[in-house]
Amino acid sequence: MLAVIYKKPKFLKTLQYVLGKVGAAIIGKHISGDSPDNLNKELLESKNTNHRVKKHCAHLILSLPKHENIDDLTMNHITGDFLESMGYRNSNDITQNVPFVAVRHHDKEHEHIHIIASRIRFNSSCVSDSWDYLKAQNTTSTARLK
Repeated sequence: MLAVIYKKPKFLKTLQYVLGKVGAAIIGKHISGDSPDNLNKELLESKNTNHRVKKHCAHLILSLPKHENIDDLTMNHITGDFLESMGYRNSNDITQNVPFVAVRHHDKEHEHIHIIASRIRFNSSCVSDSWDYLKAQNTTSTARLK
């Protein structure tokens, strides 16, 4: 599995792109909206709790190898494991979690998932981006994510 990480100052254009693809399917989220506008409003609420963070939108993409298929439930579990390993989620403390939406695409030879997440946790702290590319590489090379 391959991970790509982008950090952006705004959510809306990314949400519109990700949800605007034909066949896009939300397979997991920690917010209640379904449309780009509603999801954007909810994600912006986290932004307002920590004004020091300039690039509060994390766009994380996880791609499977070509022609490999995983069902949505398994992909949702992989998403949760990835978010936890990257510091966006803590299964023991909900205040350490971030609002996010995970959207699956089948528009290329390799299936992939887009995770749009706030970098600001529910407790207003920021997810560190120190060494995040290395953490993502190490996480996606583990047995669970192969």
